[in-house]
Amino acid sequence: MQPPESSPAPGRNDSVRQVVRALFAFRFTALWFFVVFFGVLLLIGYFFPPIWQARATILVKAGRELLPQSILPTTMSPVSNIPTTAETVNSEISILTSRPVLEKVVDRLLAEQEKEADNFLTRFQEWCRSVKLLPRLEKRENMILTLGEKIEPEPLPMTNVIEVTYASFNGKNAWKTVDYLVDAYLKQRSLVHSNPTALRFFETEVARIRAQLDEVTAKLTAFRVANDGGDLTLKRTLLLQELTSTESQRRALDQLPEGAEELASASVADNPTVAESRRRLLDLRLQLATLIQQFGAQAREVEGVRSQIAVALQDLREQLGRLRTVLAAAETQLRNELRAAEARRAEYDALVNEEARLRSGYELYRQKAEEERIWQQMDSDHIVSVRVLERPTLPAKPWFPNAFILALLGIVLGVPGAITAALLRAWLAGRVATVQDVEEKLGVPVLASLARPRLWHGKRRRSAAMGDAARVVLASLERQARLGDAARVVHVAAASRREGAAAFAAALARAAAGGGRDVALLLLGERPDSLRGDGELDAAALLEQGKAVEGARGVVLFDLARCPLAELPQALEQLRESKSLVVVAGTPLCGGGDGARFVGMADVALLVLGAGHVHFEVARRAAELMRREARQFAGAVLTGRPEPVPGLLYRWI
Repeated sequence: MQPPESSPAPGRNDSVRQVVRALFAFRFTALWFFVVFFGVLLLIGYFFPPIWQARATILVKAGRELLPQSILPTTMSPVSNIPTTAETVNSEISILTSRPVLEKVVDRLLAEQEKEADNFLTRFQEWCRSVKLLPRLEKRENMILTLGEKIEPEPLPMTNVIEVTYASFNGKNAWKTVDYLVDAYLKQRSLVHSNPTALRFFETEVARIRAQLDEVTAKLTAFRVANDGGDLTLKRTLLLQELTSTESQRRALDQLPEGAEELASASVADNPTVAESRRRLLDLRLQLATLIQQFGAQAREVEGVRSQIAVALQDLREQLGRLRTVLAAAETQLRNELRAAEARRAEYDALVNEEARLRSGYELYRQKAEEERIWQQMDSDHIVSVRVLERPTLPAKPWFPNAFILALLGIVLGVPGAITAALLRAWLAGRVATVQDVEEKLGVPVLASLARPRLWHGKRRRSAAMGDAARVVLASLERQARLGDAARVVHVAAASRREGAAAFAAALARAAAGGGRDVALLLLGERPDSLRGDGELDAAALLEQGKAVEGARGVVLFDLARCPLAELPQALEQLRESKSLVVVAGTPLCGGGDGARFVGMADVALLVLGAGHVHFEVARRAAELMRREARQFAGAVLTGRPEPVPGLLYRWI
């Protein structure tokens, strides 16, 4: 027996002490967690069937079939400078895991597969199918679905590489599966990206455009022959110059004033007839001026010249009128010829542009047809833009389990997990465990506490510890002057069953009897184990209807479990008069019994609490009953107290 624990002075290490105390209080929880966790990992490492994993890597390069149509090259130039997008890599993964690829792989595996061994796993799967836990499918269909679920293609970060992994309980099967998958993917990819009708389409377009080009070329040749080589620009320039000259002459004639015909511009005088008439008129005017100087203005010769001048002027006017008519007709004809030349020039330009367009389209489709012919030949030889960087190989060692890694993982995770489990249980624990729990959380003073007995502790050693605790309680009651010469009644009860209330009541009666008191022990509940087969109480026998039988060393035992409740107060008063001390081993206070009815009959009440056994709420309810019903509530006795933290460690923290 040890006296009640004293609470350490509060300080900065209180939280550390609480953690350490919780770890020591639930050390077996931590130990069991570590043992179970570490043991399970070791069992997995040594007894779990090995899993073999095969791996292959595929590089997705930029190629004709991987590019959008909007950026397809028009020639067979390299396209390695065009980046491959993440969408392209994901599309390749979709092809890799498509059903046609999986079907080809499963068909090859079935062709090479030997007769399936009848083992526990196959029988278990068959049983699951029979009870409809698993769908009943054909073997081939089941293998296809299983392969689709187990195959794992993943793009490597920041690269265009796809890593394909597959795990199986058979290393050879894993290797063959990945190898067959890569082959089936390459073939399926060629089928997906190839277009058998593309070459025929391009060749048809080439023939159609070639026919149109030949027709336009023939028209252009005939046009050039019909139009003097087709140099319509020069012809248009000459017509335009001639039209401009004719139009300027006509405008000059239209602007000539009446009577000033001899003043026509030089461009008009270029006409031979007009020039001759104008020269003759000028000569006559010069002759007239000479004759006037010689003969005078009234001479007969002068009059004759004047009449000639009038005739010449009239002739010039007629010539200019005819010239004006000729120029107007020539201007109209030139305009018509210019419009015709413009129309022929537009027709010629349209033929030239059409020929250029058809020739460009012809060259483009011819190049496309040549490219498609080359790509189809490459597809037939399975030359694609993806590259298999690493073919799968037969695994040299299993991928899982790794006994060393699991053992290391068991240590690395088991130790903090065990500590967490202990602290979690301490946090979730709702039971009374220590003296501090009783005094601080329940507000009940602890008169004595008994440590939890060890497995190697004998019966006598446990009885001695119980007796020491009983003597401490008796001494505490005497110091408080709660027991005197008159007979007193002490009621000992627990909150629930199996907390040691009857055993402590028996020990309390023994201790009082050992001090020379005349003691009576009343059993209202079950008989404690310490009173069964004990040599000191062999003479004790049960008395029907509450009659006493004398026991050893001044202890009188009364088994009143079957005594009517109405007779208990009278029997207790009789014992109070005849005995110096009456110890009552009461029934549990909580749990639906009548234990609380007997508390008020005693002078002093003691509450026995089993550490780690009774919940806080139950203990709190029992303490409230004691305070409310008992005349004097002395305190509590804690049984089964866990061992505290070792002193050296406790002093260090």
